[in-house]
Amino acid sequence: MPLLSVSYVNYRNLENKTIDLLSKEVFFVGENGQGKSNLLESIYFSAYGNSFRTRSDAEIVREGEKSFSVKSLYREENGNTASLFFTYENQKKRIEKNGKTIKDRKELINTMPCVLFCHDDLDYAAGEPEKKRFFIDQCLSMYDVLYIDLNRRYKKILKSRNLSLKEKKYEMLDIFDQQLAQD
Repeated sequence: MPLLSVSYVNYRNLENKTIDLLSKEVFFVGENGQGKSNLLESIYFSAYGNSFRTRSDAEIVREGEKSFSVKSLYREENGNTASLFFTYENQKKRIEKNGKTIKDRKELINTMPCVLFCHDDLDYAAGEPEKKRFFIDQCLSMYDVLYIDLNRRYKKILKSRNLSLKEKKYEMLDIFDQQLAQD
């Protein structure tokens, strides 16, 4: 599923324009601080609906502006051209796939499979268990979209179980343990 182009408005320090990515090979070359990482971040954003560099979409907005948008065109497996459009305005994100609003980002996962490797990714091999689980969860989600719902349910049950332990409400532990074992 090749990425054909990416268009930006008020995305970090990137110029408001469209970048054609249809070539067989694409190289991003430039001095530090010119936007190479921002461009890669925007491609990741197109694949997942969020940044790998920040949890706050407000940080992506170009300084002095109030909103940003990213539009990506890509080719589907059947050869058709499709689009993804992301806007962030008034502290709200809106995602459209082929003109239809997406309510859950899990609908993006298989649209443009994307794996990012950067210097922080050493944590996936040698870091905290949470980082390792995140990487495995991300890869499994690209393989099977149903895994996302199972993982969300598991985390919700685990959070409730941990809260019961913290509040010393031990009578619920057996129920939570059974639910965790089922998932």
